Parts: sequence; C-alpha cells; structure tokens
Amino acid sequence: MDKKPVKQFVNGKGFYVVLSVCFAVVIISAGVITVNNSRQIKQQQEYDDIANNDNTEQEEARDVLNNAVEPMDPNLSELYGLDTAIDDGLSYQEDSTLAVNDTVIGGPLVEKVVAENNVAIAQPIEPEIKQVFSAFKDDSKMIWPLEGKIVMDYSKDHTIYDKTLDQYRINESISIAAQLGTAVTAAATGTVVSIENDNKKGCTVVLDHGNGWQTTYSQLQENVIVDKNEIVEAGDVIGGVGNPTKYGILLGEHLDFEVTKDGVSTDPKRLLAD
Repeated sequence: MDKKPVKQFVNGKGFYVVLSVCFAVVIISAGVITVNNSRQIKQQQEYDDIANNDNTEQEEARDVLNNAVEPMDPNLSELYGLDTAIDDGLSYQEDSTLAVNDTVIGGPLVEKVVAENNVAIAQPIEPEIKQVFSAFKDDSKMIWPLEGKIVMDYSKDHTIYDKTLDQYRINESISIAAQLGTAVTAAATGTVVSIENDNKKGCTVVLDHGNGWQTTYSQLQENVIVDKNEIVEAGDVIGGVGNPTKYGILLGEHLDFEVTKDGVSTDPKRLLAD
C-alpha cells in the first residue's frame, strides 16, 4: 500500500478540518446530554414538589376535620340527653364526605357542611324531640270549649227540627250560642290533625286525643291560632267564634262541637264535666 497520500493528508490542512469537526461533534453531544439531564432533574423536582404539596394538603384537611369533630366527643350524652355512650362514627374519606353512624337511636349526630376548600366539616344536629301526651281515657271528662246556651242539641237516634233548613234531621253535634269572637278552647289535650274551611261548617279544627277520641270545632273565625300537628293542652285557646254559615244562620253566632270515638259520634254532654 502506498503510504504517501496518507502522509500528505496528515501533513495537510484536511487533517485539521476533520479534527475540528470531531471536536465539534463531541462538544455538541455533551451539551445535548447535559441539557437532557438538567431537564429530567427539573421535572423530577417538580413531581416531588407536587407530591409534597398533595401530602401537605391532605394532612391539613385531616387536621381541619379532626379539629371540627374532636370538640363533639366530650359529654355527648349530656349534650344530647342520651344515656348510652355513642360512637361518633366519623371518618375522613378522599371524596371529602363524612361517614355518619346513623344506627344510634335518635338518628345521626352530625351533618356534612362543605367549606370553600371542599373539606367536609362536622356540625351537630339537634335531635328531634317528639311531644307526647297521655291519651284520653274512656272514663275521663272533657271541659266545655266555651260557656253558652245549647241552641241545637245532639240527636242521633231520632230527628229534631232544624229551623235554618226548615226540616227535621239528625244532629251529631251540639250548637253552643256565643258572641262573635268568643274564645274557643280545647276540650282535652290533643294534637291538631286538620284545619279546614267549607261552606257548610265554616272554619273547622279537629283535635285527636288518642285512644280513638277526636273533637271537632266548627263555625270558627278563619284566623285560628293553632297549627296542624301542634299539641294543645286542655283549656288552650284554638280560635274564636265566627259568623255562622248559611246552613246555621238562624241559630245566630255559635260553635258546633262534635265528639267521636273511632269515627262514630257520641253525645258531647256525656263527656263534658258538669
């Protein structure tokens, strides 16, 4: 092999050009590798920062929840009037909800409130207090809903004359005369089961006294002072005497008072105290 051309190339300028190109390639490659490594390190740091922030937010959320729930633990029995120890039944979940133990008598003790940061915070729920009363007994007595003269008596077994309708008919209530606005009181303790108004009886309130006993008060003023499902005591005012409807106008202003047992009417006078 002829070594003269090779020697000429090495001694010539071409050798230095090639050598310069090789150095340039090496430098560029090193720069690219350095940039890539820097980028990977930066990304890893960002991922680490995000993970650390998430962990910090979760810890803060747990702290907020624990601080909200923790004050509810002491003296729960005294606060809610319960005789037994109660498990608060609360646990933090990733979906920002509360697991509430609703198996305790009286229902759940806490409810969920979502704050601006979407963290569920426990709030106490006032237990529902149901009023109760002693049911009316068959041998008990009622008080008169108002004082006045009976202008149309109870009559279920035979007909009596109704001067307003000008006919004989049975009557399952008593009509007690009274001036307009005279206070009408509950004949016995009970619950308001209905408040209605129609053309025949006018404004009517029905009380349930338990054991199948009910009393009905008709021809009242429309602005009664009781509400449906309200418990009233015997002697509490439920409303006032109103203007009679056309079906009882000739009786004058009066109260129609009816007593039923299991839906069957009975003579109110038999139960009213002397």
